[in-house]
Amino acid sequence: MIERTSAPPQGTSQNRPQHFTGPRTHRQARVLRALSGTPHSREALDREARTSNSPELVRQLRCAGLDLPCDRVAHTDQDGRRSAYGVYSLSESDRVAVAIWLRGVGDEGS
Repeated sequence: MIERTSAPPQGTSQNRPQHFTGPRTHRQARVLRALSGTPHSREALDREARTSNSPELVRQLRCAGLDLPCDRVAHTDQDGRRSAYGVYSLSESDRVAVAIWLRGVGDEGS
């Protein structure tokens, strides 16, 4: 079972920027480059961003104007317990905004 969530920052929907202008940190940039290719689990984003707190980076990018929906994928862990893990992706509007940003920066930074 897959459940989609796109959690805007609490109480800040009216404060979200109208247009995404790009990431503020190299870690955020690495997350966006990764997601521009394929959806990634939290663990995969941790590896791409070279950090252990990718949900915080996703929160920051949502505050900057992106949707970054998260599909919750049900699974059974190695101990037989039912659980779910998140898979982040770019929405269609996110893809446009990130593509515009990527065109502006080319291959600089990471």
